[in-house]
Amino acid sequence: RARLAAVFVGSVEFGGRPEAPPSAPVYQRFARRTARATPRWIALVNPENALTTHIHTVRPRPGSWSIDYHGVALHHYLEAFGRLQRGFLGAARTTFPRRDQ
Repeated sequence: RARLAAVFVGSVEFGGRPEAPPSAPVYQRFARRTARATPRWIALVNPENALTTHIHTVRPRPGSWSIDYHGVALHHYLEAFGRLQRGFLGAARTTFPRRDQ
C-alpha cells in the first residue's frame, strides 16, 4: 500500500488591470501574473495517510510522506471579484510583471 499522504501544488497569482470587459472569462480579464510561483499552495490529500490537514499544510501519519509537484500550478485570480486591499500579502504576490500566454 502506498504511503503517500499529500501532493503539494504551487500557485501563480494573477491580477492587475483587467484587459477585457467584465463579461469576459476571468482568464481573459487578468492575463498578468507574478514573476514567481508560490510553492505548496494547495494539497491533494490521501486521507488514509494524513493525520490532519489545514489550509496549506498536511500532517502525514508516521511512515508516510508528502511531495511537491512542480509540473502544474494553480492559477489564483486574486482580483476576480474586485480589487481588495491585502496587507498580509507581500509585494512578490501582488505585483504582476509578466504577461501569461
